[in-house]
Amino acid sequence: RSRTATPLFWNSTPTSASHRQMLVPTMLNLGALAGDVKVIDISAGAGHSLVVCHDGSVVAFGGDDPVVLGLGEKGDPKTPTPFTGRATRRAAIEAQYYATPIKVPVPTDVKITCASAGRMHSLLVADDGRVLSFGIGKGGALGHGEDEGDKAIPAVIDALSGVDVRVAAAGATHSLVVSEAGAVFEFGHEHAQADMWDDDDDDDDPDAPPRPT
Repeated sequence: RSRTATPLFWNSTPTSASHRQMLVPTMLNLGALAGDVKVIDISAGAGHSLVVCHDGSVVAFGGDDPVVLGLGEKGDPKTPTPFTGRATRRAAIEAQYYATPIKVPVPTDVKITCASAGRMHSLLVADDGRVLSFGIGKGGALGHGEDEGDKAIPAVIDALSGVDVRVAAAGATHSLVVSEAGAVFEFGHEHAQADMWDDDDDDDDPDAPPRPT
């Protein structure tokens, strides 16, 4: 699977010269989300972004890998939206990226309140304190114990069951969450080169839940 993650401005149209620049704060066109949308949280990762809406839904855009965006495996009917207009070389190349926000499938009984986009994985926090993760799982960044496989759609982190999480932060290859009581839990790999992580380097007890610091 491609690991390319190219940052894109929402609704931007690339030119043959360079990526679009915004030198002053500019209001985004929320029309891409359709309907009466009120945004309550946002997060910009290395190559993808997440938007949490007032109804608890989440949308994602940027990058070229639907797994990183939580949209499902390759072959999912959700496909990148090609740019329109003059077919410059750059536009032709970047047509493969997800330039338009697409809804991320979360369980129907979950209402998301905040999100954090990392380099190749993301975390979502629900109003009931549950945490969901998706994306690339190498090195344990998704918090699912010995299961370091990728999660193509958001999955609840069972190891945090019973912990009322309020805040989550997804880094390059590791993650942090903060509980209502003020405890901090960490999981993942401390080195940026997560693909070099060896199982022999795992914590002494790989089945243990994320540890508080």
